[in-house]
Amino acid sequence: MSVIEFEMLKWALNNEEGLSSIQIEEEKLIKSVKYHRLSGRILKKTEKINKNPFSDYVIDNLNKLQEEAHISHSSQISFLRELSSIVDNIGPIIPIKGFTTYAHTGDERAIRFSLDLDIFFIDSAVLNTILLNMGYIDNFTGVGHEFSKLTKENVQLDIELHNWFTIFKNPQKGHAQEGEIHQKQINYEQMLENTVKGSTEDTKDLIIPNIHTLVLIKCSHLFKNYLNFEKPLRLNELVEIMELSLDNKFRIHKFYELVDKFEGQDAVSFVGYLLKEVFNKNTLGLSGDPWLYTYNAVEIFTDSTKLNEYIKRIHPNIVILSPFTPTYLPVETSYLWIGETEKEFPYEIYFLNENNILLVQLKIPLSPFEQNRGRVVMKFDYWKTLYLVFEKGELLETGGIATSKLSKSSTEYCFNIEIPISQIRINDSNEIHSIIQFYKFNKKNECIYEVVPIEIKI
Repeated sequence: MSVIEFEMLKWALNNEEGLSSIQIEEEKLIKSVKYHRLSGRILKKTEKINKNPFSDYVIDNLNKLQEEAHISHSSQISFLRELSSIVDNIGPIIPIKGFTTYAHTGDERAIRFSLDLDIFFIDSAVLNTILLNMGYIDNFTGVGHEFSKLTKENVQLDIELHNWFTIFKNPQKGHAQEGEIHQKQINYEQMLENTVKGSTEDTKDLIIPNIHTLVLIKCSHLFKNYLNFEKPLRLNELVEIMELSLDNKFRIHKFYELVDKFEGQDAVSFVGYLLKEVFNKNTLGLSGDPWLYTYNAVEIFTDSTKLNEYIKRIHPNIVILSPFTPTYLPVETSYLWIGETEKEFPYEIYFLNENNILLVQLKIPLSPFEQNRGRVVMKFDYWKTLYLVFEKGELLETGGIATSKLSKSSTEYCFNIEIPISQIRINDSNEIHSIIQFYKFNKKNECIYEVVPIEIKI
C-alpha cells in the first residue's frame, strides 16, 4: 500500500469532509480496503459526505466486500451460539477478537470479514474432540498459546483454540546480539473473571471479554504482529482500539489496573504511539520511547521495510557474506529450562553466497529437546522463510517458502536452506536483514520468545 492510499484510508476513518477526488488506481484501492478490513467504515463515510469521491465501480466492490463481511460475521456468531449450547453444562466459551468490538459498541462499521474464530474454553481437549466430531480437522501441531487450529471442508470458518492469550513485552533494551521478548499469559480463569455478555441483540446471550480486557488483547495482538514482521499491520485494528477506548463503558483507571496486572505497558505504549502518529489522538494515555519503532508510523501499515528499521535499532549480528568461505555467526549461547534445571542450548549458523543463492546452515543439538517443546522461525522481511516445531527430540512440523533439507545425526539437527538472493529485499546499502526467532519454555511452562537479529552484507 502506498502512502497516498494510506492517507485516503485515514481520511475515511476521520470526521473531516475533504477529499473531493482521488488520484489512485481503483484496483489498488479496493485491494487496500480489503486488506485493512475497512469496507464498512468507508461506505458509512460516503453516506455522510456531500460529494462521494469514489466511482460506482469502487462502491460496487466495497458493497461486495461488506456483504462478505456480514456473512462472515453472522456465521461466527451463529456457530459460537451452537457450540456454546453443546458445552453449556461445562462452562462458557470465550471468543477473543472477531466480532467482539461490534458486540460492545453495536456499531455496524465494526462488522468486518474474518475467517478465524479465536476461542477459549476451560477444557481445550474436550472442546477439540467435539469439534473433530463435528467434522473439523486439526491442521496444527500445537505449541505455546494455541492448542489447535481446525478447518472444515467447504466451510469458511476456521477455529483457533487457545491455551492462553499472550501479552508481549519488548526485547530487553541494550541487548546487542540477542534479545528475549518475555510474555505474560492470560489463562481461561483470568479471562473469565473479566467477561460480560454482549450488548447487542444478536450477542446478548454470548460471553465476551469486558471492554478493558478487549482493548488490552487488541493492543497486544497488534504489538505481536509488529514484532513478528510477517505483514503490515491492519488499520482496522488500530481504529477499533480507539473507538473502544472512547466508549462510555471504558474507564481508564480500570484499564491501567489490567495493564499493570498483565504487564502490558509495552504493547499499550506501542499502540499509544501509533494512535498519536496516525490520528493525532492517543486515547490510551501511555506512549513509550519509540526506540523500537520506525519513526514514521505510516511504514508500519504499508509494505515498506519495517524489519530493516527494527534490526537497525537493536544492533544486529553482522555477517559479511563470502562467495567462497562459509561465515559463522557468533551468537551467544542460549538456555532452556529442562525440568528444574537450566541447560545450555547452543546452536550454530553459517552463511554462504553460492552463485547468487544464499545458503544458510542452521545446526541445533538434539539433547535440549529431549524433554521440551518449542519452535524456531527464520524470516526475511515479511515472509516466513523457514519454521520447525519440535517436541521431546522429535521434529513434528516444518514449512516455509525457502528450499530446505533436513539431516539428523546422533547429536544434532542440521538444516540446509537455499534462498535465491533475487527474492530477498536488499536495501540501498547492499544489506539483507533477517531475524531468527526461538520460542522456548521455562520451568513454569511459560513461553519465552527470543530474537537473534542479523544484518548480512553482500
